[in-house]
Amino acid sequence: MQNSKAFFGIVSFLLIIITFEPVHALTLEYSTTAEALAEVGWHDYFSYYSDGDHDSKEATNTRSYTTAFYDKIQFMGEVGMSALAEASVEPNEVILSTRINGSYYFDIGWVLMDYFYQDANSTVNGWLQINEFPVGAPCRLQVDISFPNTTWTGGSLWQFYMESSLEYFLAGRDALGDYGTLSGTIDAYAGEPVFVFLGIAGGGYADHTIETIGSGTLTINTALKAIPHRADFNADGWINFKDFALFSLNWHQRSCNDPNTNWCRQADLDHSGVVDANDLDLFTQYWLLFSDPNQIQ
Repeated sequence: MQNSKAFFGIVSFLLIIITFEPVHALTLEYSTTAEALAEVGWHDYFSYYSDGDHDSKEATNTRSYTTAFYDKIQFMGEVGMSALAEASVEPNEVILSTRINGSYYFDIGWVLMDYFYQDANSTVNGWLQINEFPVGAPCRLQVDISFPNTTWTGGSLWQFYMESSLEYFLAGRDALGDYGTLSGTIDAYAGEPVFVFLGIAGGGYADHTIETIGSGTLTINTALKAIPHRADFNADGWINFKDFALFSLNWHQRSCNDPNTNWCRQADLDHSGVVDANDLDLFTQYWLLFSDPNQIQ
């Protein structure tokens, strides 16, 4: 056993030539849309009235912001909506952001209201690339979705979707409730276009007997970070003999689920607590899976 460990150690030392920490730069070509609608209907002693305001904006590689607002002295009130869609690109992170904001206020005109309606939606979608790894190298995108504020009192639907040539990530909320997870990873090839989409819609209808919609703000941010693939132990953009050397240094290690070991320096690929033949089988699958850079579409 000692001879076996010594052999693995010598092989590992010979194979690990250099180590470095690359900068995981991201690029994003995207478009944004924002649309807002505010509409009211009211009556007086003589007749029934309706009016509203609507606006929409579209932009490429910049923010879209729009507002819709309606205010009439006849009913002493106001209805307003706004929508924002934007993205920011840093050297190692992309943040997609959508927001809806609504307000309504009625004074003595509340009794004259027949209905008011508010609706807003905003979307960011485009193509993301990881361009610091060699083209075709295996890597991952870390996804973290957050809600900086959730004071919006009306109904809302939202979705985040991202798809590479290998897999997809989906999260959101529909009429049945929340689905998916707010954090996770997706595998991708460096250099390939990865589709991303973040959209949110909110609004609804109310009359003077029901106050259910139109107040507060809802913002959704999605942060995307490039990280090495989990089998790329030295983070050089390739899964090769250098990674095998690092893997072999942890061969037959146990108690890998101890937080201090980081899954035995990530060699415990299946998170079983032991670096064994199952992890070696996974490592081999990843190696073969990413062996052909020409798979990039």
